[in-house]
Amino acid sequence: MEEGAKVWASGGERLWESGTVKKKTAIGDSFDIEVALDVGGKQVYTVSGRDEDDSKNLKLRNVAGQSSVIEGHSVADLTSLTYLHEPAILFSLKERYGKNTIYTYTGPILLAVNPFKAVDLYTDKLLKAYKGLAIKIYSAAFSIFDDYVSWRALLGHVSLWLSQQVDGERRSYDPNFVETKPPHVYAIADKAYRNMTTPATEYSQRSQSIMVSGESGAGKTETCKIIMKYLAILGNAAGDDNKLGTVEKRVLKSNPILEAFGNARTVRNDNSSRFGKYIQLLFSDRGKLAGAAIKTFLLEKIRVVKQSKLERNYHIFYIMAAGASPKDRENWELQPAGSYHYMNQSGCYDRRDGVKDIDLHVELQEAFSTMGFDKAVQNDCLGCVASILALGNLEFEEIPGARDDQQQARLKQSSLGAMKTAARLLGVSADTLAHCLTAREVTAGTTHVTIFLTGISTFDTPPNSSFSSVEYQAEELVNRRTPEQSAHARDAMAKALYAAMFSWVVAHTNKSIQGDDASAAAAAVADGVGGAAVAAAGVNGGAEFNTDKMFIGLLDIFGFEVFAENFYEQFLINYANEVLQQQFNDFVFRQEQEEYRREQLEWTFIHFPDNVDCITLIEKKPNGIIPTLDEQCIIGRATDDRFARELYKKSENNSRFFVSPKMRVDHLFGIKHYAGDVEYDTRGIIEKNRDNFPQEGVDFFISWEIPFTVFLGAIEANKNEAPKESILKSTGRRGGGGGRSTIGAKSLGTQFKENLNNLLGVVNLTHPHYVRCIKPNDQLIPARFNYVRIAEQLRNAGVLEVVRVARAGFPVRLGLHEFVERYALLGARVVEAAYRRAVHDAELDQERSVCKALIMAIQEKLKPGSPSSAGNFQEICREQGMQMGLTKIFFQQKAFNSIEKLRTTIVSRSATIVQTFWRGVSCRRAFLIQKGLMAAGDGTRRLRGLAACRIQRLARRYIWTVTKNRREAAARAEREAQLVAQMEELRIKMQGEINELRAELAEAKQLAKQGQALAKRVVVVCGGAKGVGPDIASRLVKEGAKVAVVDADSASAKGKVKGLDGEDASESMAIYIDADLTDETSVKKALAETVKTLGAIDGLVNIPPPPPTCDSKTNGRLHDLDLKSYKDMLVAEMQTPMLCAKQAAAAMTGVGGSVVFVANAGDRGLTDGAGNVVAISSLTSSAAAAAGPDGVRVNCVTHALGQEDDGRIRGGHGTFSLATMRTPSAEDVAMQVAHLMSDRATFVTGQTIAADSVRFCY
Repeated sequence: MEEGAKVWASGGERLWESGTVKKKTAIGDSFDIEVALDVGGKQVYTVSGRDEDDSKNLKLRNVAGQSSVIEGHSVADLTSLTYLHEPAILFSLKERYGKNTIYTYTGPILLAVNPFKAVDLYTDKLLKAYKGLAIKIYSAAFSIFDDYVSWRALLGHVSLWLSQQVDGERRSYDPNFVETKPPHVYAIADKAYRNMTTPATEYSQRSQSIMVSGESGAGKTETCKIIMKYLAILGNAAGDDNKLGTVEKRVLKSNPILEAFGNARTVRNDNSSRFGKYIQLLFSDRGKLAGAAIKTFLLEKIRVVKQSKLERNYHIFYIMAAGASPKDRENWELQPAGSYHYMNQSGCYDRRDGVKDIDLHVELQEAFSTMGFDKAVQNDCLGCVASILALGNLEFEEIPGARDDQQQARLKQSSLGAMKTAARLLGVSADTLAHCLTAREVTAGTTHVTIFLTGISTFDTPPNSSFSSVEYQAEELVNRRTPEQSAHARDAMAKALYAAMFSWVVAHTNKSIQGDDASAAAAAVADGVGGAAVAAAGVNGGAEFNTDKMFIGLLDIFGFEVFAENFYEQFLINYANEVLQQQFNDFVFRQEQEEYRREQLEWTFIHFPDNVDCITLIEKKPNGIIPTLDEQCIIGRATDDRFARELYKKSENNSRFFVSPKMRVDHLFGIKHYAGDVEYDTRGIIEKNRDNFPQEGVDFFISWEIPFTVFLGAIEANKNEAPKESILKSTGRRGGGGGRSTIGAKSLGTQFKENLNNLLGVVNLTHPHYVRCIKPNDQLIPARFNYVRIAEQLRNAGVLEVVRVARAGFPVRLGLHEFVERYALLGARVVEAAYRRAVHDAELDQERSVCKALIMAIQEKLKPGSPSSAGNFQEICREQGMQMGLTKIFFQQKAFNSIEKLRTTIVSRSATIVQTFWRGVSCRRAFLIQKGLMAAGDGTRRLRGLAACRIQRLARRYIWTVTKNRREAAARAEREAQLVAQMEELRIKMQGEINELRAELAEAKQLAKQGQALAKRVVVVCGGAKGVGPDIASRLVKEGAKVAVVDADSASAKGKVKGLDGEDASESMAIYIDADLTDETSVKKALAETVKTLGAIDGLVNIPPPPPTCDSKTNGRLHDLDLKSYKDMLVAEMQTPMLCAKQAAAAMTGVGGSVVFVANAGDRGLTDGAGNVVAISSLTSSAAAAAGPDGVRVNCVTHALGQEDDGRIRGGHGTFSLATMRTPSAEDVAMQVAHLMSDRATFVTGQTIAADSVRFCY
């Protein structure tokens, strides 16, 4: 630090201030250094000569080069800072934070600074940019030592490199090759996913864990949600980023439910997780998200009954109060939030972050629906929440006249309404609930005694308790609770009820998101199975850890907590952070350096924070804090004071334990945690560690009538390790007598320790990734960077040590063979020579010899002619920033980047050579072709003449084209003007016609409403005497039409025509006309008679006659065909419809109308056509085209469109597709014909339609 040097000086609000060294004075072994601060004047610092190089104790730190305070300090990875110290890290984070760049790498760790505002860092475009970020460059699949120097091998590498530049989808993951992208949580998630989907090796695990840590309010929960969404999209089985599958939706929708029941507003965070969770996202072998499992830890139960100032209870209470429907409010008897004791203690009802509880209610309902919580389950669950609120409003008082030494409690009169509400919601009587809270059950020997208290409730008559007396030999005992004890029992019941409900919610959520892999216990909870199965699923937060499938685990656990008063909850939270910090230290520091030692690298070992002794103080038997606490809990008369004295005796000599005389008086103890010293209060620690609910309360739970609350009672019973008796109770059977003690139950501390050990066991099976969330200020507001608070968090997380290890270490490593395989092209001849020499000398370690030779060659290429090229191997390695271990080559990041750049340069140059060679071959080939053409004659003159002619031709063509285009444009403009005028004239004319049609349509609609769609229409039915003819005529008459039945069968037709009018008809609706339909003159006369009689013809229906009779032979082989029958069939099937349509169209020309042919789809024999559909359909299409200009519509109706295999034709099939599997009736045909005659089918023509309304088109 010479004069003029830029430095950081400790002090000031920003913790460090920039300045310039003005004067340096030596005083013995020390220096007085005068610094002119950029802000705050001058300061003098005394620095010893020994401390001048000490990176920990100096009050002055160098600034990179001669830069200003800020310039040059914003780096994406803190390991790239020129000077590595706290102020450089702080001001680098500050500059990035000011640019909304909240993510920064610290070696393998991602730092995330909470912006406390919405930032544009999570768009779909950005998400896609990070997908597949981590890539692997494929290596060549051939032997290095046999043919690496050959052209074939080099061309293989070049072609591979070229394909990688084109086909980005052929890249797969390798952690050593990462593209440059800004730091982001997406990159961490993507790396974990690619790691998982890459086959495991000796040095890697397939399953991954992402450890998200930080203080409360640092953004852990939001970070976990972002990671979950990204992984859900990567594992989307549907393959569409914008359309998630069922599993993915359910995994993401689990967050609102868990946050509603497990998050609350605290002083530090408006959405603080008051429980820890480890989420396993399970994936198939192909990387598809197959399900998930959630494991929860240490729910903060005390918050249910007590909240500190400026804090709230769990979100669910406020969500329900804000969003419940009027019906639910009435059912649950909900009151305003301020009227509940469990919600009004802090006077805080809203959130500071702007999130509204009523909006969360909508989100929660959607989540419930997605997760499969049916309405009944939701009502039971939320009804349980309402019952807890009612319980909180119960108050107790002394019974007047009781003895002074025996305070007896009873319910206050003002609490009677709340008692009735709570009892109704819980499914018990008010008397029973009152007894449970004011009476105690004791054990006398092996006899179970139930205690009844007289006068403990406000009810007038002595209660008829549901706890029926049992036979006993001992003397009846009476034990009465005081009002304070009753209030405590009330709170204990509320806490146990909420904790059991939370466990049930987690278990049901696990069942929903695990799919087929859901545990039987979780399924039992959701499906209503009582007893031990329920308890096993719910007591520890639901699902057990699943290590059979590939998974990515997300750990979101409470951060280190230090308050003015710290109790047992803070002790367990900080214990968990100690354990996780040790795992972090072990992975980042110890394992890294242990590998260097195993590989015998030259390495200066860095001291890293080690907190094993602190964990030993807490958990090691027999003198650890938790074992000592468990020991005291077993003692029947243990107290908090007694535990404190025993702890002082066992731990006062431990370096991590401290206690002062004043702390002894207050029964406090202190621990020197990795994050700082914390004092803990022992008040209530015995009761909290026992964490058991009185057995009479468990029995009370199981006696409830509502199934949902019985499940919760079973969960609580399992915690007290009385599953057998619980099941007996729940099934209505009674067990024998016996003690009611729960001494054998595990304490809260022991359970938590086991859960942590299980968690670490799972994490140690995975490859961990770390995200450290940083809270920039305690006010939770954006754009405020508190240097002191951030420095504390960086120190607590060991970030500086991580940076030092990451920068001094070797983050990239390759096996010896892999190194040679990848970089042999940098010294191909050297590698070949070294290999032959090693084989010739029979060296045992040939790969190491080849690696040494290759490293020397690489050094020569990186620094040609440098003095070190001739030096020893170790000097060359140190200069290059790499070392060779026993089995691997280790690179510093800078060295690896240099070698990769050299390799890329050589591959690119080789690609250029190959391209040059190929272009040369192509050009020589083209030249030879051109030369051959010129040798055939005077090539030059011929080519010039051809060129001149071509140029002139192109010029003339261009001039002609331009002129032609101009003329055409002018003509087109003129035509367009004429067309516009014509269109306007046509528009006016059409508008008038449209108005007329609208009037007619309105009239037709009115008639249609009256059931007379064909009123005032005249329809001719040709062939209407037989078959479907009468049905069609009847339908037309019903629709209001007048019908003329034309047929040659007068005997049959006259009777049927007469029946169409009905007995009460005031007007004749049908007439019969005798005519031969095969004779055009007869048809014409019949239609003329119709016009004369009925006034007009608006439509015609032609029904084919029955087919002519034929024997079986005529329907068989071709040479047996009866031509006469065939001609008769043609006349009946084709000539008759054509004649009728022709004459009808002439009568309807100008006025419009409709012609409908009815075709019977029968056998396809040559003589049994019976209205062959193909023939009639063809006639329909042709007739429709011809009659269309005259306003006549022509359609065909068939009673079926069948597909039948013809056994007489090998491989033959029918021409038609099956339109319907139902055989239509005559009424179906008639209705379809009537529809085509009406105005409803005005625009239908030329169509063949099945009678069941299925349209058939060719």
